[in-house]
Amino acid sequence: MVLRGCPVCSRGAWAFEPLSDSYFGEWRRWGFPYAPEDFETLNVRDYACPSCHSPDRDRMCAIWIGRRAVRTGSLLDVGPSPSLAGFLRTRFDYLSLDAIRDADVRGDVQELTYSADSFDAFVCSHVLEHVPDDRRALAELRRVLRPDGWGIVMVPVCLAAPSIDEDGGVDEATAWRRFGQGDHVRLYDRAGFLERLAEAGFQLEEWRPRMFDRLRYGLARGSVLYVVK
Repeated sequence: MVLRGCPVCSRGAWAFEPLSDSYFGEWRRWGFPYAPEDFETLNVRDYACPSCHSPDRDRMCAIWIGRRAVRTGSLLDVGPSPSLAGFLRTRFDYLSLDAIRDADVRGDVQELTYSADSFDAFVCSHVLEHVPDDRRALAELRRVLRPDGWGIVMVPVCLAAPSIDEDGGVDEATAWRRFGQGDHVRLYDRAGFLERLAEAGFQLEEWRPRMFDRLRYGLARGSVLYVVK
């Protein structure tokens, strides 16, 4: 038997909480053509920690950072997740940025006000699907990252999608039908996402958790953390 726990809050978790079916009810309502199992790094059954409510993608970030990253230097957290923000703030010279929600700085990832080579690291998780110009956002993140730095970039990746589908001018109902959420402006396929990372000049490392980590931390088979340098 594997003792389960959360690497974000360091608490034990006999069971993680499932993702609410109400979300998928919206998929059915608006005719979204894909199923939860079509998405990479999404464990519907073991989605959230019952203590800190971190989703599985945040738990993957915490595992990698705890094992691989140098826990010093400056880190920019774009569109911060509340649970992961607390984890990162204790380990780095931390700065959060968001265009809408509460953060240390109100700002736009497409137009960062920082000089080149300002940060040792960044986290940008489930932000780019909301951003009108994701290429510009990635270029900005590359610009402010120091040459020996690292970043984590995560988006909802639909493995069944044939290509990136994007349109910033659709209404909410159409966004639900095409992109799977009313405030999204695109749906990524895997190849298209990797191509955009490469276009920005990033070198990519794909970290895949071992079976023990998947069982212990509630991660889906086939989960991938995208680390860029």
